[in-house]
Amino acid sequence: MIHLGLFVAILLIQSCSLDSVKPQQYYPIENYKLNLFQGDILSKWNFIGENRKSMSRQLVRKAFDLLEDEIKSGNANSKSKKKSSTVSENTIKKQKMLNSKEKKNKKFKKMKSPIDKLNLFQGDILLGNGTFDMDRFAVPHKSLRWPDGTVPYILDDIYSDSEKELIRSAMDEFEKQTCIKWVERTDEDSYVEIFNDVGCYSDIGRTSGRRSLSLESPICMSKGTIMHELMHALGFLHEHSRADRDDYVDVVWDNIVDGRQSNFEKYRPSAIDTMGLDYDYRSVMHYEPYMYAADRNHPTLKPSDHQVPLNQLGHGQAEGVFTDLDIEKIKTFYEC
Repeated sequence: MIHLGLFVAILLIQSCSLDSVKPQQYYPIENYKLNLFQGDILSKWNFIGENRKSMSRQLVRKAFDLLEDEIKSGNANSKSKKKSSTVSENTIKKQKMLNSKEKKNKKFKKMKSPIDKLNLFQGDILLGNGTFDMDRFAVPHKSLRWPDGTVPYILDDIYSDSEKELIRSAMDEFEKQTCIKWVERTDEDSYVEIFNDVGCYSDIGRTSGRRSLSLESPICMSKGTIMHELMHALGFLHEHSRADRDDYVDVVWDNIVDGRQSNFEKYRPSAIDTMGLDYDYRSVMHYEPYMYAADRNHPTLKPSDHQVPLNQLGHGQAEGVFTDLDIEKIKTFYEC
């Protein structure tokens, strides 16, 4: 077994070079912090070391911040603390100082909008400068539709060619199966700007002017994640928050990460139109079962019907495919 001190030394040396490397894995929508932190302190530290080259610089810094906070708060169990005694606060502080020096040397831009400071509802719905008004987001409202299902968009040039191809591939799923068309913006007043900010989030539907849609690289670069955010841009909310969801799924409130309970709140019956469609466990707009789980060995959402497999929750998002009900929902709302 490699001595932890040697591993830390190797990790610190590796951190001196954060050259761009094509990521080998991506992190699911809205849950990137939790996917970094599974198990005890030592396993979390090892995860960062093993995956830092496939993580954005912002995410690496956020990871060290979260790990340091956990050590300080004493949330780790005694076994974890014993195993990770050599992974001290001082070690993490040194790593953060090294990241800071690297940032200065490479003239990294200061992160202006960390995900936790954004005004987001349910993790990825951008509210702008206002507060959440359920009636304002009584989706689907026809006023939020894009005329003729045509959505002008701008795609940030910062994305690599392969990332642009992936984003357009997600758009193609809409065009192949529905009447939605994504077109590059010319001079349209209302449009969606897709950019590389911190996190995965989107405005809801069309209003006058620019609409924001963030796809941070690499954590948001999965087809299902992109399709999910594009659905928000079209005017759709989360399936698991339907007013009737308690008839279909059980929320394990005690296992939700503190501060994320609002992500599982239900919409009022008057606030959302289900268009008479059945509840869709597999929808690209449904959370996966372990979303925001404090204990990753146990889910936060479980089907009420025990004959429905747990892995069916959010299957469409996980696999990057629309369900039949997703397609029917789009066609019904956009009358195509």
